[in-house]
Amino acid sequence: MEVQTELSNRETTMLNTTDKIIKHKTGLLMLAEELGNVSKACQVAGMSRDTFYR
Repeated sequence: MEVQTELSNRETTMLNTTDKIIKHKTGLLMLAEELGNVSKACQVAGMSRDTFYR
């Protein structure tokens, strides 16, 4: 039972982390669309364009 709880906690943590990453990426995509400029969106977010395109 304890092992299952530990696995469940790990899965929940992983999903929460994944959700945060997805929200960050979609937010950056929306900003780029709103600004009409990927370079400016990356600059505002403090991210390189290389990272954006990866």
